[in-house]
Amino acid sequence: MKKIKVALVALTTVSLVLAGTPAIAAEDDLAGDAAQSVAAAVENHPLAEDAEIIAPEARDGVFVADSEAAQITVPRTVDMPIDVSPTGHWAGALTGISVGLPEPVQGAATEVADDGSVVADGDGVQAVVQTLEGGLRLSTVIDGPSAPTSFAYELPEDLDITLNEDGSATLSRTATGLDEEGNEVSFTAEVGYVGAPWAADADGSEIETRYEVVGNELIQYVEHGPGTSYPVVADPTFWWGWNVYASNTVVSQITKLLLGGSSAALLASRITALIPAVGTLTTNVIALAGALLAFGAAAINACNWNNRGVYFGHTWVTGVLPFAPSIVRNGYFCVPN
Repeated sequence: MKKIKVALVALTTVSLVLAGTPAIAAEDDLAGDAAQSVAAAVENHPLAEDAEIIAPEARDGVFVADSEAAQITVPRTVDMPIDVSPTGHWAGALTGISVGLPEPVQGAATEVADDGSVVADGDGVQAVVQTLEGGLRLSTVIDGPSAPTSFAYELPEDLDITLNEDGSATLSRTATGLDEEGNEVSFTAEVGYVGAPWAADADGSEIETRYEVVGNELIQYVEHGPGTSYPVVADPTFWWGWNVYASNTVVSQITKLLLGGSSAALLASRITALIPAVGTLTTNVIALAGALLAFGAAAINACNWNNRGVYFGHTWVTGVLPFAPSIVRNGYFCVPN
């Protein structure tokens, strides 16, 4: 596995959340049909990750969805991978990745459907790319039994892809940098997470599917064939991170709990009550509470600049909660306003 060097002193936490832009009209009905198939599967399938679609805009010959935190670029023709680039002078080297779409859609032109999905028509399948709040859903719409049963997504060679017990995958990268004393340190940081694979037929019934890893490819196998109701929709969904705003009042209550010796379980229950948006995040709130306990009331108050509140954020670059503040000096959970 390759290693890259990054400066780890005085990093600022970044959460890759994409900003919305107006949808671009589809060039024909094919893109709309494929997007509708994905929407139906997401609605009906119990394992689907539901999230708001962020429509990209046409820019310099590509489709781009971007914000202050990240930019996702989808090519007009599937001859290049999808590029995910976080902003910041350090971020791209450590957290940026690319995802190549499966072989059956290579060379196909892409179009944007009315709901903001980018669609490529391939050989017996369509690829539907949906940029989400904090993530990226890559769906394959399978037209019939003659279509392939495996779909390979090519990732950067310097990433480690680890399959988890629930079928999901963790993406990590090894980096080296300097700590506060100037000593070189090396660590393996999580830079992304791929939700457990899922597939559904046209009736909303679950289709057996799984991931395998071969080199730098994440391969999804979909067990469709005679007797399957088509179209089938299958996908990996990539997640990058999140942030959630806590007002000055909420920050004050959280710090009082920290100073009072609150347990992680009690703090988690209060966070859920004080910040309802936490319930929509793809995270373990007890793990968040435990990391805030480790981070400490003083550091959180320092982030509450001019009593403007704090964005508690998570990025995969910082790895498993909690992560040593001596490396990420500006605060794992504090995103300055």
